[in-house]
Amino acid sequence: MRKNVLTWVAFAATAGVLAGCQAAAGNGNLDEDVGETEFPPVNADDKYFKPGPVLATPDDKELALRFDYHQDVISVHKFTYVLRDNPAMHMDLADITGLKIPEDAGSEKPKVLPKYKNMSLPVKYDAREQGVGLPPIRNQGQCGSCWAFGSVAAVEAAIAMYDKQIVNLSEQYILDCSGKGTCGGGYWAYNLFLSPGGAMEQEYPYTGYDGACKSNKVSHPYKIESYHGLPDNDIEAIKGAIYQYGAVGVTMAVCGSFPGYGGGVYDSNECNWVGSNHIVALVGWDDNIQHKKGKGAWIMRNSWGESWGNKGYALMAYGTAGIEENGTYVIYKPEDPTDTDGDGVTDVHDNCDALQNADQRDLDEDGMGDACDATFDPFEKAVALSDDDSRKVDLGFSFPFFGTTYSSVYINSDGNLTFGQGDGQSENRSVQRFLTLAPRIAALYADLNPAAGGKVLYGKPTPDKFVVKYENVPLYGKNGTNSATVTLDKMAM
Repeated sequence: MRKNVLTWVAFAATAGVLAGCQAAAGNGNLDEDVGETEFPPVNADDKYFKPGPVLATPDDKELALRFDYHQDVISVHKFTYVLRDNPAMHMDLADITGLKIPEDAGSEKPKVLPKYKNMSLPVKYDAREQGVGLPPIRNQGQCGSCWAFGSVAAVEAAIAMYDKQIVNLSEQYILDCSGKGTCGGGYWAYNLFLSPGGAMEQEYPYTGYDGACKSNKVSHPYKIESYHGLPDNDIEAIKGAIYQYGAVGVTMAVCGSFPGYGGGVYDSNECNWVGSNHIVALVGWDDNIQHKKGKGAWIMRNSWGESWGNKGYALMAYGTAGIEENGTYVIYKPEDPTDTDGDGVTDVHDNCDALQNADQRDLDEDGMGDACDATFDPFEKAVALSDDDSRKVDLGFSFPFFGTTYSSVYINSDGNLTFGQGDGQSENRSVQRFLTLAPRIAALYADLNPAAGGKVLYGKPTPDKFVVKYENVPLYGKNGTNSATVTLDKMAM
């Protein structure tokens, strides 16, 4: 078995790598009107295949052709999910989705709070099995109101967790009164849950079309304390929010075969490079579940009725269809506002609540802020990376690299570190890519797949050293493993 071992100590003054600039890459737009004569070829060796025609159309003849095509794709690529006919497939894609990100998304997107204290999370968690469980699955019908259903799902899950009761809140109230969207699409709509509060379904029933607001004619018994965002692609942060608050609303890309999902683990790459168009809720996870991409999947709650998927739910492989982006959660139970040290960070968030440390600096990442922690504890931590993936990690010191100083680094699944932005692109591992994209240190520069085995770790043996290790990581679809170690040393600069 081939095994390449390499240790690199990188010094900005001597590292033999080239820096460059990367143009912003946009998501591709899905062509809903691809007909039967334009279906992309099916090639088992092409892991970045075009998604093909979306499995959602009211034209039954065309739908049958698309269904057969996607059955062939699943068979050839050996994916671990199945297709099954359901009502959502017989509608237009715009009718069963509905995410529309505002032009000024910065002001609309929920703000990210400081990190919570480290917590021990189980390898498997399912909110449906906790306490009173979760409310029945809803159905948005032929209205692009996923944004209203996703917002309500997060609130209902929080109420189930903290009040130990199942409630049925009105999505029509959100649709008519929030000002955040219509049946033509919308965005997160937690504003009404702050004030005047959510309405009940029985008082404000769902019609599936836009209507005049009747807020003053119904009661508003449920309010939330606040709502917050999560860092994109931070799997552990999403798990922590589900574990504490019941559910996390996320955006995702619906394309290709996804509307026909009927069970198993959705592990296709078909939607990974398509723009997000749908809002759903994550209510659990399973780190041990196996699929083609490796291990680990989310439990996703959809709004297409119980006839879709696994009674309205799906298992989504980590890193699939942009499922870990734009995460939000709500705090239904009021937090303790105590701020013992008066540094502007409440005790529940503060990693050193006895001494002021507004920056929450924690060099050894042990959950105790440096202001309270006299001893630096060396550490190594695993990084969960899927195929063609990237994670941003703070260095804890300034690292000069070819004329620019960086305080963080991106750990990429393909064995290279980049500065300024990650490199999760799937193609063109050529010299040209090396010269023109993000500045990098390329200990390895190959098509590695950490989801298939091995480990990727980062750590700090001292406050001024940062180490990244790739241990026995296989190439995509091939035998053999690859190992490398990269050390960034502040003192050597």
